[in-house]
Amino acid sequence: MPDYDMLDKLVVHLQQYALQVVFVAIDDDRVAIAELTQHKILVNTSSRAPLEIVFTIAHLFGHYIQFANYEKYRSLIQKVKEEPKPLQLPKGFKAGFYDYEMEAFQIGKKLLENIQKFDPELERKYQLFFETDFELFWQFLTVGTKQSAESFNRELNQRYETDKKDRAPLVPIDYPSTPVNLHHINLIVY
Repeated sequence: MPDYDMLDKLVVHLQQYALQVVFVAIDDDRVAIAELTQHKILVNTSSRAPLEIVFTIAHLFGHYIQFANYEKYRSLIQKVKEEPKPLQLPKGFKAGFYDYEMEAFQIGKKLLENIQKFDPELERKYQLFFETDFELFWQFLTVGTKQSAESFNRELNQRYETDKKDRAPLVPIDYPSTPVNLHHINLIVY
């Protein structure tokens, strides 16, 4: 199956960044979906299908690269991570947070392009994954209700089946070819 092949290539590729990917299959709250801490990505394999696990890892890699410039994103990250939900957000916060998330996905796309060619269907699914992830996470931030992995997967699969709109593809963003030095990273994907 190509998704497992892509996943294997991704795990091997990330080793050159001193990033270890650890897979667990658990049904409790220790790792709902995925977690990025220091130089490890911990992924709950029961939360996503293989392709979406690939997308999740790519997204977290994008944040890993962004966190090398933590000060640029500090105001967004601290507000989202540390304040109780639902958040009361200032005007313009959503646009800034959207740009931050899109950039992480663009870096992740470049990572994936380095291991596999993007065909139109992979492009469409990656874009839909980004849109779904952002919308449901934004809902969590502003309403305070966390979606279950099952709800996310249902929503995403429905979009895969029904949303055939043409979109401009995410423009991949290059990243350093060596590991970044991180001391303060702890990011959990809900």
